[in-house]
Amino acid sequence: MYNSFRRDSIVVRKTSSHAPGVLEDVKGYGIASVYTPVSKRKNGYARHMMRLLHWVLAPHSSLPAEAFVWGAPPQPTSSTGNATFSVLYSDVGPDFYHGCGPDGVPRTGWAANGAVHTAWNVGAQASREQGTTAEWKWLSKDDVVQLYENEAEAMKQDVVASAPIGTSFSFLPNNGVGLFNINRTMVFEENSIVPILLCESWGVSLVKSNDVSPTFATWTLDARNHGTALVITRLRVQPAGLADLLAQVQEVARGINAYSVEAWNLSEDLKAEAARIGGTTEERKDHLPAYKWYGKETNDEVHWLFNEKSVALSVLLYIY
Repeated sequence: MYNSFRRDSIVVRKTSSHAPGVLEDVKGYGIASVYTPVSKRKNGYARHMMRLLHWVLAPHSSLPAEAFVWGAPPQPTSSTGNATFSVLYSDVGPDFYHGCGPDGVPRTGWAANGAVHTAWNVGAQASREQGTTAEWKWLSKDDVVQLYENEAEAMKQDVVASAPIGTSFSFLPNNGVGLFNINRTMVFEENSIVPILLCESWGVSLVKSNDVSPTFATWTLDARNHGTALVITRLRVQPAGLADLLAQVQEVARGINAYSVEAWNLSEDLKAEAARIGGTTEERKDHLPAYKWYGKETNDEVHWLFNEKSVALSVLLYIY
């Protein structure tokens, strides 16, 4: 059994650094869970199901039909068969899902990409840059939803102007894609169906800025065996403003007793500033983002942009 979620997405193709990219609205899929009943485990069923899943999600014209060796390939449903790419988040290392290709050929499945995060321990109050008098606004869930609507358009403009040479793809945060990272943190008290959110604020933005681009962060919570981490889900900030923005985020983290603030795949200039203000950047061993591209380009020609947080309902766990 598996769960997958269709997401509004974009692809931009850029052939020259002197010309804007060509933007296309597409469909991408996030695969949220894979489950094998206890009585069926250790037989390779999950691996085979994941091989067949490509044939349900993607157009058959983009897959190697002549190499299909398992009888007749499964047919897409009325609402699938339109994937330009699909992604998952592996907790069993980079190799298992990479081996689940559409034709049984090794290493043609989901390729791990961008499993790098930067973390700050949450302790005493974070220091702000000297002389800072900035005014900040805490963002409610509804504020974040509106921000994501604006941000989806801004991201499209960004990729057209500054995407790398080649083909790039990304999910967009609006239409519920970013909102799920808030809703997934809901808890329920005993004998109640009324959801409770553990944070009052799910983002913070700079009210007035001299920068052309806005400054903000949004976040979600990850409950782990050793505590709660606050994970940034969307970030816009110049390096000079990172320390002040982080101070706001850490204030929220302390209020919910989170032990860490984390951000995925910071740009190189933000990584340098993050290190200066106490952040540690390293490659993760779990929650590995991995993608399968269904276009004609090879993985070396494809770039995953804005790979900031999982876009499926839960991080993918494989049950053997």
